[in-house]
Amino acid sequence: MLIFALPMLVSACGEVTGNPDSRFVPVESLIDEQIKLLSSLNPRVEKRVRTDKGEGTQVFTHINWQKELAAFRVADISKPGLQGAYTIEAAGPAIRIFRLKENQQAEVRSVKVELGENNRIQSLEAIVEDKNYLYYTKRTFRLTFGKELNGQYVISAYEIAGSQKLIWNPEQPFSLRAKVL
Repeated sequence: MLIFALPMLVSACGEVTGNPDSRFVPVESLIDEQIKLLSSLNPRVEKRVRTDKGEGTQVFTHINWQKELAAFRVADISKPGLQGAYTIEAAGPAIRIFRLKENQQAEVRSVKVELGENNRIQSLEAIVEDKNYLYYTKRTFRLTFGKELNGQYVISAYEIAGSQKLIWNPEQPFSLRAKVL
C-alpha cells in the first residue's frame, strides 16, 4: 500500500524541490510559473498542426501563454478528490508513473514524470480519456522542459495529440506540436 506524502513542489525552473518520491506533481502551479516565465521572455514558437484534413506549420512571435497552456491543466491529479485514485510506479530512479486504479473514475488515465539532473522535471506526459454516449476522445498531453532562456529552465516543446470519435462519424485524429525557439 502506498504511503501518501506531501505534493512535490516545483519551482519556476521545473526543479522538484520536495521529495521526488512524493505523491503528486502540482501541475497547476507548474503551469502558472511557466506562463509567467514565457510571457516575460516572449519567445518565438513554431507550431505544427495535423488533422485528417491536412497539416501546416507556422512560426508565431507573440503567444497568449495563459490560453496556450490552459489545456495542460487537465493533467493535475493533485486535487483532494483524486487522492487515493492513482498508484505510483517507479520505472527507474528518475521516472514516476501515476496510473488510475481500475476501480476509479477520472479523465486522467496516467501521468508520467521524467526527472533530470538536480531533480529537474525533464518531461511530463498525461493520457486523458473522456467518453459518453455521443463521443469518445483520447488525448496525450506532453510538456518537455530544459530550454534555458535568460538563466531559467522553461518549456522547450509541448504537444497535444489524440483522436475524437463522435457518434455516426469516423474517428478524427489530431495533433499540435510546438517548439519554443
